[in-house]
Amino acid sequence: MVARLTPDQKVACSIHVGRPLPSSLHRSNGRAFSNPPTDTHRPPITLKLHISPNTFDLFPFLVPASSIRVQLTPIRSIIPSSISVPAGQPPSPVKLRRRQCRRSPGSARSRWTSSAAAAAATAASSPRRRRRRSSPRTRAPPLSAKEKTRAALSLLKTEKNPERIIDICRAASLTPQSHLDRVAFSVAISKLTESSHFDEIRRFLEESKGRPDLRNECFMCRAIVLYGQAGMMSEAIDTFKNVEELGIRRTVKSLNALLFASIIAKDFKETKRIFMEFPRIYSVAPDLETFNTVIKAFSESESTSSAYSALAEMDRKGVKPNATTFGTMLAGFYKEEKYEDVGKVLELMQKYGVARGVSIYNIRIQSLCKLKKSDEAKVLLDGMLARGMKPNSETYAHLIHGFCSEERYDEAKKMFKSMVNHGCRPTSDCYFTFIHYLCKGGEFDTALQICKESMEKGWVPNFGTMKSLVNGLVSIDKVDEARELIKQVKERFSRNTDLWDEVEAGLPQ
Repeated sequence: MVARLTPDQKVACSIHVGRPLPSSLHRSNGRAFSNPPTDTHRPPITLKLHISPNTFDLFPFLVPASSIRVQLTPIRSIIPSSISVPAGQPPSPVKLRRRQCRRSPGSARSRWTSSAAAAAATAASSPRRRRRRSSPRTRAPPLSAKEKTRAALSLLKTEKNPERIIDICRAASLTPQSHLDRVAFSVAISKLTESSHFDEIRRFLEESKGRPDLRNECFMCRAIVLYGQAGMMSEAIDTFKNVEELGIRRTVKSLNALLFASIIAKDFKETKRIFMEFPRIYSVAPDLETFNTVIKAFSESESTSSAYSALAEMDRKGVKPNATTFGTMLAGFYKEEKYEDVGKVLELMQKYGVARGVSIYNIRIQSLCKLKKSDEAKVLLDGMLARGMKPNSETYAHLIHGFCSEERYDEAKKMFKSMVNHGCRPTSDCYFTFIHYLCKGGEFDTALQICKESMEKGWVPNFGTMKSLVNGLVSIDKVDEARELIKQVKERFSRNTDLWDEVEAGLPQ
């Protein structure tokens, strides 16, 4: 029997794949009891928790019941008082021995002797039967840190309770050294920020600073950035100032993290103040990343011309700009549609000996596509091919998105075909974006073809895009294709099964 808990019911336990729940924990209507309820009509049971789709061996943890199936498995069966044996079939030695043990009142040895004799007699009159050995119980190996983080991420995406969000992060023991852990940190802070739980953010990050494994500058930089993500710049600045009080040596990494935090918080005035004052006050010499971060702030605040002064300061400090420096300036000037400055930046690149590589072309192509100048962007692509440069999948993805945003779907299809012909593999984002716009433009046949290709690679668009495709297929009298698509999605993902059941029920019969 399989029971599914309601969304409000949670289970706190140490989860191990396929292992029974500890006997000390019994549940009735979502409540835990130290003593199991007695039931004279049912044998004792053991609970096995199966977490789907991310089964994990974590920690004492609050797990959303929407992802839990509780399997109730009897751990012993009731032995009947009388054993009936079919005609012509002798009783098994085990059953005969049990019967003899119950009926013989003699000593233990006499009971054993009589049952052994009966077993020998049975063996002589019946075919030889191999004795079954109970296989030893195999324990699933504990999950890796990456698998634990993935499980935590799947929970964070649907969790809304601030306390449980923090519990998930605590239990996962996230560290900033792992990219996946940094993503989990960011998702958690975003969820708390959306619901304006700033006190919980402060409490969690300040509490994390006390973890022995996080008493380093790497985590302090992460905490500064997370405070910036939440728009809590005063806390970010305090963290920067108090780094050395925690016994951690402050370096330029902390300064760069603080500048980046101010950009995330869209507090560009604070960015300028930090850049002008903090290196002198805290004796931290800015490096290339410092200047690139400040130039990024100028670009995003539509004051890219100020980047020229940053370049002059770099010359005075002996810091040489790189492709990122000029790429950020190009993106800013394109955004402000200052094409003369675009030309100046290209000349500066030649002056400083920085090559115009594929990354620079991608920035220019993307910027033109955002301005709905995809034809000009395609001219740049043609120029790359004429110079013998090899575009990458990002190059084509920008052009596909650009033509789709201009509702020029035929050109987008040509770009997609050209991408494949030039040996570039579309990314999942490219597939999802293309399918979304094809559905938006009523190109459902092509969207279905691209969607099948994407699903063959294990990439399935989100529910909204897939529902739009299903409805589009129905609108062009391709109900069977729509049903088959729903079936494939349900087989791969159980998360939105209920929603897909509703969509499927609404399809024409």
